[in-house]
Amino acid sequence: MAALAGIFSNTSFKVPGEPIVRGPEDAYHCFRCTRMNDLVPGDFVPTRRPSPPGKTVTRNGQKNSRWKSLDHS
Repeated sequence: MAALAGIFSNTSFKVPGEPIVRGPEDAYHCFRCTRMNDLVPGDFVPTRRPSPPGKTVTRNGQKNSRWKSLDHS
């Protein structure tokens, strides 16, 4: 997309009740903890692997009980 448009940005990249994503680590955590279809940071395309159901995920070093790993099996 960058080659076609020069830049691609989703300015509403956030989860309700959470601050806007501020960098690659926040983006990855948002991707892992939501039903987001795709995330393409640069030339890297992360894929989903099943996580243990109910595993608590941390963001910015803090546990967030609303953010649970999704079981995609």
